[in-house]
Amino acid sequence: MLTESYQIRHFTGHQFQASDKTSLSLYLTPHTFMYSVSLSGFNEVFELGHMDFNPASGLTAEEKLDFFIRNFLLHKRSFEKAAVSVLNKDLTLLPLSFGNENDVKDYLTFSNGEISGKHVFSHLIGDFRFCYALDAELRQLLERTFNAVFIRHAGAVNLSLFFNHRSFASASAALFVGEKIMEIALKRNEKLVYYNVLNWSGVEDVLYYLLFAFEQYGFDPLTSPLVFAGEFPMDGELVKTLKKYIKHFHPVVTGQPVKLHKELAQLPGHNYFTLLNQHTCEL
Repeated sequence: MLTESYQIRHFTGHQFQASDKTSLSLYLTPHTFMYSVSLSGFNEVFELGHMDFNPASGLTAEEKLDFFIRNFLLHKRSFEKAAVSVLNKDLTLLPLSFGNENDVKDYLTFSNGEISGKHVFSHLIGDFRFCYALDAELRQLLERTFNAVFIRHAGAVNLSLFFNHRSFASASAALFVGEKIMEIALKRNEKLVYYNVLNWSGVEDVLYYLLFAFEQYGFDPLTSPLVFAGEFPMDGELVKTLKKYIKHFHPVVTGQPVKLHKELAQLPGHNYFTLLNQHTCEL
């Protein structure tokens, strides 16, 4: 039953008028879909919706997205702008010295296998090219539903934030944890050393992948500051376990220029970080 395949969280602090110029932010992962609605561009956030799908639901990404959109009646509303971050594992990072844009599809096929039925894109971040594939039907649904939609890979967005957002100013490592999927990024001397998107099913998986990356690239968990983002409580099992091994562990903080209104202002700063800050990235 579809009604047994998802969980919803919904926050709203404003009754929008038809004349309001609103912006929509979407953050899509394999099992979680989120949106926020803002006034004054993307910075004045008054509404947020979150839907977690059961991995065993059997729904395709397009079916989940369509249900998500219709559940919150987003297709019935008019948005001036729409920013979308999509997180998947169809990606590869290439040094600019041999990361030719015309060869992106070949590189992705080599590193990820067959990508037929997907559209290929890339972003420039520092001295490397972030290449990724996006399901064609997912892209078409987004472009058909929303005007002026701007789609990017969440990994490229988070790496841009890793190097530019003040929450990461003194960090050597970043950990973005979502429902059953996670990202790890490491930097040294303001140069990216490692980035990966990984599936996880238990707290032990998160800890293993993180400590393994630290070991492989020479980062000391006792001295390397790590910044954390995700919809997990700071007093929950995940964070408590990580803090046992990572001495300098800090949550991200969403602040200026983003302002959260009404009940949204009570949310922990590390919640919905990518969703709320993606518009600040220039890729």
